[in-house]
Amino acid sequence: LNLDYASSKRPAAGVAALDDVAWRNILGLLAKAGSQSKDTPLRAEVLVVEGRLQALRQVSHLIYITSMQLRKLLGLFASDTVRAECFVLFFNRVADMHNEKLFRARFEHPKELHSLRVRLGHASTFPFIQPEQASFTFDLAKNDQRLVANILVQVARKEKFPSNLRNPK
Repeated sequence: LNLDYASSKRPAAGVAALDDVAWRNILGLLAKAGSQSKDTPLRAEVLVVEGRLQALRQVSHLIYITSMQLRKLLGLFASDTVRAECFVLFFNRVADMHNEKLFRARFEHPKELHSLRVRLGHASTFPFIQPEQASFTFDLAKNDQRLVANILVQVARKEKFPSNLRNPK
């Protein structure tokens, strides 16, 4: 049984994010932790990555970070799965969500972003500030996705649809 729970509560306005010096120290420790040679067996490497994730899980609820800090953290991990786990851990701890495009860019494939939206909720992950570079697919039988579709229709009406939407279906 695997359960995913993430509160959609955002940080309070003006909350202080971790300073860059402390964040660089954390990233440095994560990069060094269990550093392996190129001859290290795959199983040992998997254990090192899991250890890093576990360390992040233990502190993620205690700190707020910036969008750029999350982008740098996501850049430490080569695996799409591990990046997704880090994203879920810190998404609601980002103090400057208006800059979310900085870390959203770490996910190259629309399928990755879609799976994150499914995990965290379409309304919670909706890019309210800059939706223009996002791509959406909705299951209108689901309330959360219907809500976001409605938001997009309202935005389109305000912005004189269809001049601002590409390939609506």
